[in-house]
Amino acid sequence: MYDEKRACPRVVFHAEARLAGADQFFDGSMEDLSRRGIFVATAQELAVNDVVRITVLNTPILDLEAKVVRCTDRGIGLQFDGALYN
Repeated sequence: MYDEKRACPRVVFHAEARLAGADQFFDGSMEDLSRRGIFVATAQELAVNDVVRITVLNTPILDLEAKVVRCTDRGIGLQFDGALYN
């Protein structure tokens, strides 16, 4: 049995997104949503602490701001500026 140790447990979530960094725009697939962040699968390379603007596609307009907290060969871990919901 898996015991979740995260402060904000993740939930399965899939959506396409458009992200905007300092001088770049790119697409990604959002996964593993929590109150504080999300993983975005993308080939785009970013650095930890880069700030991105996320637009969730195919939804009513939803824009979020987040900071890169982890980079992997599969994508980036993002932390929201504040909790997604209270």
